[in-house]
Amino acid sequence: MNIIRLCHDTKQNDVIIGKMEPVPKALVDDHAGIQALSQFTTPKQTLNTLLQSSNLPNSNKLVRYETRRIKEVYQTVLRLNWPQEFAITGLGRKKVDSERAAAALACVQLQKLGVLQTDGSPSNGTTTKNPSAIKQHLQKNSLPEFVQLPKDLKQRILTLHTSQEESLEEGHNGMRFMDEFDPRLEEERIRTTDIITGRELQEVSEESLESTQERILSLLENNCVVVLCGETGCGKTTQVPQFILDSYLEKREGAKCNIVVTQPRRISAISVAERVTVERGERIGDTVGYQVRLKSHLPHPNGCILYCTTGILLKKLQSNPTLEGISHIVVDEVHERDINIDFLLVLLKSALRSNPNLTLLLMSASINAEMFSRYFDGCPLISVPGRMYQVQEYFLPEVMDRLQEAGIRHHRQSVNLGDEAEKPETDHDLVVDVVKYLDQVKPPGAILVFLPGWQDIKTVNDRLRNTLRKDGEARYIFPVHSSIPLSEQQQIFQRPPEGRRKIVLATNIAETSITIDDVVYVVNTGSHKEQRYKMNLGVSCLDLFWVSKANIIQRKGRAGRCQPGECYHLFKHETFEMLDSYEMPEILRVPLEQIVIMSKVHGPHLPAVEFLSQALQPPAQRSVEKAVSELQELDILDKQENLTLLGKRISHIGTEPRLAKALVMSTIFR
Repeated sequence: MNIIRLCHDTKQNDVIIGKMEPVPKALVDDHAGIQALSQFTTPKQTLNTLLQSSNLPNSNKLVRYETRRIKEVYQTVLRLNWPQEFAITGLGRKKVDSERAAAALACVQLQKLGVLQTDGSPSNGTTTKNPSAIKQHLQKNSLPEFVQLPKDLKQRILTLHTSQEESLEEGHNGMRFMDEFDPRLEEERIRTTDIITGRELQEVSEESLESTQERILSLLENNCVVVLCGETGCGKTTQVPQFILDSYLEKREGAKCNIVVTQPRRISAISVAERVTVERGERIGDTVGYQVRLKSHLPHPNGCILYCTTGILLKKLQSNPTLEGISHIVVDEVHERDINIDFLLVLLKSALRSNPNLTLLLMSASINAEMFSRYFDGCPLISVPGRMYQVQEYFLPEVMDRLQEAGIRHHRQSVNLGDEAEKPETDHDLVVDVVKYLDQVKPPGAILVFLPGWQDIKTVNDRLRNTLRKDGEARYIFPVHSSIPLSEQQQIFQRPPEGRRKIVLATNIAETSITIDDVVYVVNTGSHKEQRYKMNLGVSCLDLFWVSKANIIQRKGRAGRCQPGECYHLFKHETFEMLDSYEMPEILRVPLEQIVIMSKVHGPHLPAVEFLSQALQPPAQRSVEKAVSELQELDILDKQENLTLLGKRISHIGTEPRLAKALVMSTIFR
């Protein structure tokens, strides 16, 4: 068999026939491969079409791809058994690129053999038309197919058929039965509206993130800041950073592209990095890596994507305030507006003024986009549609009706739950009853339950296990919380064996970034734990509050990421109408002592009031001054608002300043 290896010669670009040899590094950008791809832009499809038109038996087995990695290059050997047996090698920086290169070079070879035309269509005479075979095929397909049914299934079909005939003969429900197949009524049934947004529900759009790829890249090339508002399911977290990196690789400027993508939580950073690694056919740490507290797999520095938590990037800014060596910063899920994200935006705005080579991309599924655009001097906005499937919603009265229809009695007066109360309640028994209803009545599919905090998760977990103890092996119950080890949390992404249902109990950690792709049912309590400062007590307390409308939409969307789903809200629709549109930023509801210390680390020469006045929504001046006064009393700041020696120690401890001081003093007076 002839082995054709692509070689780049300075004198000629001929294909040389000989033995396979190790791939030199210079072959990565081979001229012949690029030339072949410019002629055959969809080589694999062209090759498959040609083989199918040959009418040869097992045409799908005539071609075989064998790919291996050699240092930073992928080498694909394409073996073709028609019209003559040969093999050809393609190279690329990614597996998909090397396969395309091999297929394109094979198309060139087939063109030389006279079986493929210049435009990629089969040459005349390539396909064989046998009239008798065609006639025999048509006659065979026109005959009915006979299948053998199991006895129990056959009996059930006969019983259903007999009962339906009797019903039609007696005139009962005859018209209703026929209505089920009336296409006009079906059209009316499908034309429903989203009960939350009021917009008409549409079929899953064929338009994807790829359709706006060129526009996204164009905006990033011509602007230093871009705001991307992508609906749930559009793939912005995994795809956009790859678009950016691949565009640089195509221009042969990959070493200039170093992207840092921030995620609000550790599990998000790790799971997304691993997903992107799989998509690129690489190992974690090649061009894609992650860095979170106490755990990291860093990629190589020239041409890479690093997923990290917001806190990690804040640490990097301490030693590299202008972010030299980084080409793009992508801040994902900016709608969460925790205190770290708002503080990060202040620092990034300063870094953009000092580093003209830096580009910032803000991304979220639910975002007040105009506010972010105004903050960054009117930067451009782009909206990306998502592959959102239809999600049927049920509010509390409908949920109670369905439980009653299923014969599940809920003993608490839950009809009052979700009234116009200032603070929500969590009815653990109701949550258990709804999960029990879904498990008993609904088809297979994972159940995702949103609960306010860890204590609620423990309570529901215990009660579910007691309730389902008789058939406990048929369910997998996974609690998800930041206090649980990452290795255990990552089990939620694994699909259970057939016939077993997965139940995930989570806080708002499951609202964004992470996708549990087999979730079909969402149970939403509508509340979460939030830290707020109580002026009368002078302390910050973690308490139960209603979530915002944006949070509700995010939670509902978890059921419609990969298939149609259902969402059960354990509160009334009237309560939803009273909710705030967006969450209150953390910087406006918590004590500011820790953020003032951070401002002194990053801007030591600016008064705290002036530094924090640059925030997207600045805290009240009175609150900042009170925080400064508290820190001066603790000897963390001096009279000129400079960090003392104690303050510099405490700045490295990411906890409440009083507790941090106690830790430092305990090491001295132990």
